Amino acid sequence: MVKINLDPEKFNLMRFLRPLPKTAEQKRYGTFNRRMIAASIDSLFITMLMGPLIDYYYVQHYGEPTVDIIMVITQANEVAARGGDAVVKLYQGLKEGGYIDRMVVNTKWQYYFYAIYSVVCWHFWNATPGKLICRLQVVDAKTGGRMSDWQSILRVLAYLPSAIMFGLGFFWIGLNKKRKGWHDYLAGTEVVLTSSKERN
Repeated sequence: MVKINLDPEKFNLMRFLRPLPKTAEQKRYGTFNRRMIAASIDSLFITMLMGPLIDYYYVQHYGEPTVDIIMVITQANEVAARGGDAVVKLYQGLKEGGYIDRMVVNTKWQYYFYAIYSVVCWHFWNATPGKLICRLQVVDAKTGGRMSDWQSILRVLAYLPSAIMFGLGFFWIGLNKKRKGWHDYLAGTEVVLTSSKERN
């Protein structure tokens, strides 16, 4: 009988999420957690500021949703109880009620606002308010200095491929020594800590 020795560590996917060893060089880069906190702060700010405006725009142009979402969910549950396809019923109800269209419009406009917000902030401060709070700064990867406006535009456009593959482009930050996401590679940028205290 052939005995196969399998290393359980090879099958432990959590090893990819472990903190990378902090060499002197690595300490200068913003960590995955810190960058995600900064992005969450910015997203919350944009949502609070622009969400009501986008909803107002939607109602003015398309009117209020015509179907009660609770009723749609109830109908989907009834279909499921009879052995039908509840997901299809739920989608049809949300589509007919205008909820799907409203979500698409909301997501699209929030991305536009986030893109403008990011490019303007990067132009003036090399960081968004979320990054400033987390003591992070976006710089040119080659020079370590201010990134160009072209890099800012390319970086914000590169958020799309980073996000579209189930967010893998953002998770990539935690999987490499320089803690760069796909958008960093595409734009030639790095995110570094601005406080020397954080590097000790």
